[in-house]
Amino acid sequence: MHAAHPRFRQQGIGAVMAVIFLIAAVIFALSQTLDMSGSSSIDNKQQLDSVAALFLAESGLERALGTLSSAGTVSGSVCSGINDGVTYTLGSGRNFKYVSAIPSCSSGNNCGACSGAECTGCSVQVTGNVGSASRTLNLDINLTLVNGKSGFGTDVTMTLKNAYSVPATAVFNLAWRRQGGTTGEIVTGGNASATKCTSCGLQWNVLSSSGGPSAGSLGSSVYNVPAGTISLPVAQTISDARNYAEVGAMFPGISAAPVIIGSYWDDGSGGNGTKTVNNSAVTPSQGQTNSGVATSSTASCLAPSPDHTTNPTQTCTSWCYGADTLVFGVSANSTTFADQITDVTFNTNGNPSQNIALIQIAHFPNTSGIPTSTGDIYSEIWKAYNPNYLSTADASSGGVGTGTIGVASLNATLTNGSNVMLVNSISGTGSVLHVGDTVTCTTGGTCPGFLPATITGQTSGPTGGTGNYTLSANCNNPGCSTRNFRTSSSTLQVTTVSSGYLSVDDTISGTGIAPNTTITSIAGDGSGPGAYGISLPQNVSSTAITAAGATIHVPTGTSVPTSDTPMIVAVRSGTGTFAANTTVLSTPPPTATLFKVSAVPTTRLSAAEICGGTCAFFDNPSSTSSTTQFTISRTPGTNQWGGGFTCLSGVANSKINAVQSSVSSASIWREVVQ
Repeated sequence: MHAAHPRFRQQGIGAVMAVIFLIAAVIFALSQTLDMSGSSSIDNKQQLDSVAALFLAESGLERALGTLSSAGTVSGSVCSGINDGVTYTLGSGRNFKYVSAIPSCSSGNNCGACSGAECTGCSVQVTGNVGSASRTLNLDINLTLVNGKSGFGTDVTMTLKNAYSVPATAVFNLAWRRQGGTTGEIVTGGNASATKCTSCGLQWNVLSSSGGPSAGSLGSSVYNVPAGTISLPVAQTISDARNYAEVGAMFPGISAAPVIIGSYWDDGSGGNGTKTVNNSAVTPSQGQTNSGVATSSTASCLAPSPDHTTNPTQTCTSWCYGADTLVFGVSANSTTFADQITDVTFNTNGNPSQNIALIQIAHFPNTSGIPTSTGDIYSEIWKAYNPNYLSTADASSGGVGTGTIGVASLNATLTNGSNVMLVNSISGTGSVLHVGDTVTCTTGGTCPGFLPATITGQTSGPTGGTGNYTLSANCNNPGCSTRNFRTSSSTLQVTTVSSGYLSVDDTISGTGIAPNTTITSIAGDGSGPGAYGISLPQNVSSTAITAAGATIHVPTGTSVPTSDTPMIVAVRSGTGTFAANTTVLSTPPPTATLFKVSAVPTTRLSAAEICGGTCAFFDNPSSTSSTTQFTISRTPGTNQWGGGFTCLSGVANSKINAVQSSVSSASIWREVVQ
């Protein structure tokens, strides 16, 4: 029989087991806690890296927006060029890289070649990376073409970017409703006026009339905007809060910024037909200017009134002298966004009427509307370009003189069996024989049967006078004897040129000369006597001759009227008139003293001064009392307009775009799920 263990010893073993169990539990709990803490730390780091990767991807999108904005005029290549394959590193293990950049365009085709207004969007995808974390973002960038500003208020400030590679001059037109508003705005005051920008040039400040539909127009300019920079702010103030729209256009220079010559405006006592404002609903409506090229000095030109209190019209006649570009800024009221000026034509009633069609290069707001505009006022800029040129005052076309064609009567001896003709005498003032003339008999006696025959050479005697000539055939009896003959000729023997020059392709006229006879070759420079080839053989006794043609001679010319753009020319002073829209031809290449034009002058030029540039746009350009009419057509919702003209010199016309800048606005931001 065993002895029983003491009771307290059994309880001690249980306590030890409980302690061991407790320690194990604690150790397990600590182990689990440590595992959970480590996992949480790893997760936290990954989360932070993921957020950082998102920020890096956003940095890539910001860079893409900056690339589009700094490009000025956006093209498909600018958009696709964002995806350059470069990994942009921003710290250790942190970078972003573009996945794609795809342009979109209005045509939907060949978007990689789109430019300016044709480019409508750019879709950019970029991935940000931090360690093992990556985030991919996609941004569709809408390219909204902006060359203006609109709104409701009194203070209007605008800038415009020079996206060209050369300096430029900017021209702005501010349009505002003079009275009230049509879209629910709370307005005060009566007819609102505007004051100019203090840091820029003022070109005009006019009002179409007074009352509800009337519009104001204030033209401003900023000279010499460096390439790739923003113009100085054009800040104007409207006297009372009104709906407004302002538009700008950038005019690039050839090498330096274009120079503003001057400006013209006229809103004295309102306007209807003889001003640069119009309050008539009739379309087309008329306006009028004086001759801005009649004089060369600008000393007498007025400055527009900064606050429209003085100088209702420009009175000088040199505000456009020496310019190559005519700019028209215009404001007009409207009833819908679709309203616009549809046509501006300069010199519609002149002599001749040049009918110069100006080109619209800026309209704001867009005809489809923009959020800040109201649709009751719009602003536009139009332009016409013509290379500048001014000849010396000795230009001429065609010429006047005397001459004969063929010989009316000559006495000669023919020998049987011979091709020699012995000329005994020649009758008629200035009559001369030429190789190539055709010999025929006059009336009376027996005419040799081999005639008509052609003179093939002269073997004796003074040139073209008496002596021996060879003919194209032998004479055979009967009729080989001494008798009278005559000749027809393709040579005009000019005895005098009293005025101008005879030129190839000139049409000659005179008593007995066949219609449509033209000169085919000339003697010397065409200003003196000699043998001139003509297109039609004939026989004409000595007569006064007038030559009319499209060849212009400028004996003391110093400049060449040539350009990539066909140059319209006009007679500024002297005798003669060009047909409307006559241009200088590029073939043959013009020189300082000789060039051809597209049409024969309607009146022969003599001692004339010829001009190109804006001078050719005006009617009777050298007259200080002449006026030039222009017409404007517009949509039915526009019944009043007002504006002004300004003239520039040194414009690189081929570089001008209808819209000078593009700004980007982003939309539809989304993350691409990995």
